[in-house]
Amino acid sequence: EAQTRITRLAVLRETAVAWIARDAVERQLARIDALDAENRLFDAAVRARIAGGKGRALDAVAARQEAAMIDARRDELTAQRQQTIATLKRWIGPRAASPLAGTAPDWPIIRESLEHALHGHPELEIFGPRGRVLDAEVAEARADKKPDWALELAYAKRGSQFGDMAMLQVSFDLPVFAATRQGPKIAAKLAEREGLEAEREAVLREHAAMLEADLAEYQRLVSAVKRQREVLLPLADEKADLALAGWRGGKGELVDLVMARRERIDAELMAIALEGARRQMAARLHYAYSDPTVTGEEQ
Repeated sequence: EAQTRITRLAVLRETAVAWIARDAVERQLARIDALDAENRLFDAAVRARIAGGKGRALDAVAARQEAAMIDARRDELTAQRQQTIATLKRWIGPRAASPLAGTAPDWPIIRESLEHALHGHPELEIFGPRGRVLDAEVAEARADKKPDWALELAYAKRGSQFGDMAMLQVSFDLPVFAATRQGPKIAAKLAEREGLEAEREAVLREHAAMLEADLAEYQRLVSAVKRQREVLLPLADEKADLALAGWRGGKGELVDLVMARRERIDAELMAIALEGARRQMAARLHYAYSDPTVTGEEQ
């Protein structure tokens, strides 16, 4: 049963991770499509400025270079989408190629709850039945070392010339050479039981270390997402806006505007990628250390 649960949770975890990866790539591709529209407006603005005698003919190349860069990003993301579909197909079959519906799953990560659930990890539950079997074998070996006794009562009704007869019989089954036979057997079972407990403790320590590492990585991603969305992305937007205003006012260079726009594109795509990575780590923590219910998670 424990092994079945391990397999079930692994399938749920990998399905969720693959689904989130696909969702992140789809959102990046949607942003690329929006950037295409922005690039066309940028190209039109550059051409209008050149036509008005305020720009150089060389400036017309900038928008086309940006368009080529956007196309290259689209090709990269399209390849990533195919890879995520292939991974997802391993877990849910042909449905993996269908458009995604709904929002990417996200689970609250609470350190105390995960630490409490650690002792119920399915890989630790395997030791329970094995330990009970060894305990039973030790108890049986100890019982064989003790003398066994039996009490038997019989009553016989005989003929008239004889009186009735009652008989009480007590028997003892003494274990011969118990010290040399049962003693080593008990010691061997106890040693096996201690070894099993030591193995369980080693697995527990290993999972505790993995949990700490995963929680540290999750917290890093939480901070990275917050910094990207609240600091770096707004700064990239501000820089692009200032570069655009400077270029329109004749005080800035087009190359500065192009660089600022490229940095903003990178910041937007990075924000989506980091959020996807955070949700993937949340899924790994949820299915590795929590006790997820079957409802809605196996469908």
